[in-house]
Amino acid sequence: MSHEEIETALHTQSRGAADRQRNYDVAMREPGSAGTMPQTTRSNPLRIFIARLALVALAVAIASWIYS
Repeated sequence: MSHEEIETALHTQSRGAADRQRNYDVAMREPGSAGTMPQTTRSNPLRIFIARLALVALAVAIASWIYS
């Protein structure tokens, strides 16, 4: 490469923040964009478990209130 090509490359490169996204679910995402949606999530089973736990706690509270 010539000196001019090196200078042009150095001046035209993006000097923005490094792409630190650790979510590689979308192979063709736009560089630097963190706006991707994960294809699989683990939050749904966790939400179901928490909802069931809260429902059981509510049932126990109501039953103890009724039968006391």
